[in-house]
Amino acid sequence: MASVHAASRAAAAIPPSQRTADDWKVINLGDKETRNADFKAREHERVYGRKK
Repeated sequence: MASVHAASRAAAAIPPSQRTADDWKVINLGDKETRNADFKAREHERVYGRKK
């Protein structure tokens, strides 16, 4: 179970514009730590812009 959460959190830490379909499949927003990682990645992308 821990590896599932670790994979979900790692995928959520990737900025949304750079995520692959596989990254999106792994993300479980039911997990609080995953939601936090997703929020931080989105906030970083919003502040610093998308990577080209």
